[in-house]
Amino acid sequence: MAAAAPTPTVSGALAEVDRWKNDEEARHKAELTEVEQEISNLDAAIANLHQQLEALQTFRTDLLVKAAGLGSREIQRAHTALFGALQQQAGLLAQRERAVVDAVAARRSSLPKQLADEGLASKVEDYQKFRNEIEPSLQNIPESYRAPLIGAHTDLTNTLRAKVESILLAPVEMPEDDVSVQVAWTVDAPGGTPEVLAVVLPVTDEVQTQWDTRGDGLQTWMAARVVQAVYEAAADADWTGAQANAGGFMDLLAVEVMLESAPADFVPAFEQRLSEVLQTAPELVGARVSVVPTRVNVDYVFPPEADEEESEDA
Repeated sequence: MAAAAPTPTVSGALAEVDRWKNDEEARHKAELTEVEQEISNLDAAIANLHQQLEALQTFRTDLLVKAAGLGSREIQRAHTALFGALQQQAGLLAQRERAVVDAVAARRSSLPKQLADEGLASKVEDYQKFRNEIEPSLQNIPESYRAPLIGAHTDLTNTLRAKVESILLAPVEMPEDDVSVQVAWTVDAPGGTPEVLAVVLPVTDEVQTQWDTRGDGLQTWMAARVVQAVYEAAADADWTGAQANAGGFMDLLAVEVMLESAPADFVPAFEQRLSEVLQTAPELVGARVSVVPTRVNVDYVFPPEADEEESEDA
């Protein structure tokens, strides 16, 4: 016969309930610990996300500020770049000018030999003899002899002068490589009405500030050609009120023309004349200096002041 099943007891049944309770409490405690850890992790993650959000919002604000100021920063960088390039070109032009000055001096020193090579040595001797020996005693010579002597000497002087000028005033031909520079020009036209034409040259402002001591040279010649273009354009446009004013600007030479009374076709005429004059000037061609006129944004030459920008933004 099968053994009889033990008879359940009250104490056993209650003990089973206690074990169940203990098991459930342990499971709930473990789950609660796990949930608390998840909540803690999520709180930390949320705090980190808040920090990231604040950082991104700050970064966005900075980007908006930078984006709003991009135009002004571009203008300032362009201004610096423009004048940096022109000042470097001015240095190259100054070097070429010194070479041209040396070549002119060498040509002047070789003038007696050039005259002799062309068979004019005897005429130079006759000229010097007249000045040193005959001219001091001209008053003692009868008029009938004096007039022919003076006439012959005048003809000789004219011959020698023409020859000397053809030698000394001819453009200097340089053997060096070409020097390429640019002349930057712009028109300030607030509201669409042209007010000022400004030309900035790759030329030191000493051309204007030390004009009485520095002597003639390649930089002076270039400045003169720009002024020439101004007045030729004014003649083309039938404008008699044009006035070119030169002065120093950022250590360079600038030429300005006030345009309040200028006819509408003056600026196009100037653009054409400037290109023609600078690219065909014999002294620049001979010195192997290539000059390219370049029109630039007026703000690159005259950046707006900060207070003006702020008032415009307001």
